[in-house]
Formats: sequence, structure tokens, C-alpha cells
Amino acid sequence: MLNYIGFAMLMLFFVLMIGRGVIMKRNGIALLVIGQKDKRELPSFILGYALMIYIVASNCFPLPMFAFASRFFWSAEWLRWIGAAICAAAHISFIACMISFGNSFRVGIDEKHAGRLVMTGMYARSRNPMYTSLDALFFGIFLIFPNPGVLLVLVMISLTLHFQIKNEEAFCRKHYGKDYIRYCEKVRRYL
Repeated sequence: MLNYIGFAMLMLFFVLMIGRGVIMKRNGIALLVIGQKDKRELPSFILGYALMIYIVASNCFPLPMFAFASRFFWSAEWLRWIGAAICAAAHISFIACMISFGNSFRVGIDEKHAGRLVMTGMYARSRNPMYTSLDALFFGIFLIFPNPGVLLVLVMISLTLHFQIKNEEAFCRKHYGKDYIRYCEKVRRYL
């Protein structure tokens, strides 16, 4: 049962993103702008998410998978349930971030239509609560599927998100100037 809950938690993230993309497209806004400036960004995102989906799905359905990548580190059911709770909390946080962002929400850096600098809601406590939510979601997925494959992809996605944050910070410093610098002085990067 927990395997299917974990798979559903992972897929819910993609359903939320696709739903948000459809809504934004109806308003004439492109959600997915990653890779427009730097073509190297997109493959790492696609690879990380595709691997996560496949590895998690291979734990639920009869898909081919290397034995080492699907062997669990532990079998503690209570810890797997904690992972499911972390995933649920991460989704609530992610939705709150999307609401705070409004029409400024993008996947990637949109230099032509940057939108407003969001410093309210969850962004009053963390400069990157959405990325923190994603890290929490994938950590929760790891607790549900504690195997080397998920751990490897968790690290890969977390590093990709961290580098994306660094790119966004450089853009925000240039685009928003002193407002962003003052914001950085008051609010931490992560938690």
C-alpha cells in the first residue's frame, strides 16, 4: 500500500505542475522557461525527474530495474509512513508557494517577463520555500522507497535545484537590485 501512496505522492507533484501550466497558458504566460538562456539546464531537470518516476514506478509495477537500485536499506514501516507524511506536508507547502507566486511563477529564469519580487507569504520566511518543498517531497519519497536508486536521484535533483537557486539569485541581484539585496539580508536562503 505504501508503495502506491508514494507513487501517488510523486505523481501529484507533476499533476500540480501540469495544472498550473495549463492555467498560466490560458493567461498567456509560459510556465516552462528553463533552458531558454542556458540549454544545459533542461537535460538535468528532465533526467532527474524521469529517473525518479521510473525508479519509484519500478517499485510499484513490474518494470525492469537493476537489483541494487531497488533493494531497500530498511523495512521500518513507521519510517515509511513518516515519509508519506513529509510528502503530504511538502505538497501543502508547494501549493502555498504557487499561490504566493501568483503569475510570477515560472520553471526557470524568465528574463523577458520577470514579474514581481515575491517577499510575502512563505517567501517572508525563506527565499526558496518552493525548492525546499521539493527537497522535502523527494526526501519523503526516499523514506517511502529507501533504496540506492531513489537516494542517488534525490542527491542529483537536490544538487540541480541548488544550482538553479544560485542562478536565480544572480539574476535577481541584477534584475531587482537593492530590493533583492535587502530581502536577502532579512530572509534566509533555505529554512
